[in-house]
Amino acid sequence: MRLPAGTPDQILDVTLGSGMKNYLWTSNGKAYPDHAMLNISQGQRIRLRFRNSR
Repeated sequence: MRLPAGTPDQILDVTLGSGMKNYLWTSNGKAYPDHAMLNISQGQRIRLRFRNSR
């Protein structure tokens, strides 16, 4: 579904990482379930910017 054009209310940067020896995948330096949650409220327009650190 395409949303109408508009500017985001918030831009969230997420850095993806991994430890290939043990297949550990991280989000902003932390592995699940220790990673920080992204704070998003219903109705907000969010832009996610992903950066792959590998």
